[in-house]
Amino acid sequence: MDFFYLPIILTPLFFTSLIETPLYYFLLRFRYNRGLLVLTFLNIFTNVTMNLIYIFIFPYELYIYIAEVVVFLIEGIFLSIYILNLDYKSSLIGINDKGWLINSIYILFIAFITNFISYILGTIFNSFIYNYIKDIYILLIYIAIFIVEIIIIILINLKRHKV
Repeated sequence: MDFFYLPIILTPLFFTSLIETPLYYFLLRFRYNRGLLVLTFLNIFTNVTMNLIYIFIFPYELYIYIAEVVVFLIEGIFLSIYILNLDYKSSLIGINDKGWLINSIYILFIAFITNFISYILGTIFNSFIYNYIKDIYILLIYIAIFIVEIIIIILINLKRHKV
């Protein structure tokens, strides 16, 4: 892959991560950093995959809308399976008594809201700011902010588990 594509792929990834990670984290009320790790890898997978498809296979505007729907479904379904079946102790949602179906619908709704907010903010960002700043500078800023964000969330979890 040409180095030219690296900022084009990584900039949306870190922008999306800046928006979606805290939204998912606090809306799903993760209690352990394991859930944060799964969420981060899921976000990396969906974002990079959809961007590579957009750049190399299907570079049309219609694809962006289709990809947003596919990403929200993948993230919502995977998070439902992960939280409710594999690691229910990681989230407060998995241990309530509303049933698997209601909790799954709730998680899908959170995935929709989170991806919608991320899409709207990304569109606004691309319209106004992105044209004036070089890709690499934006990427470096996002990486720095994302690292700080992850550290803050981990510290919140550590403080939560202190006795």
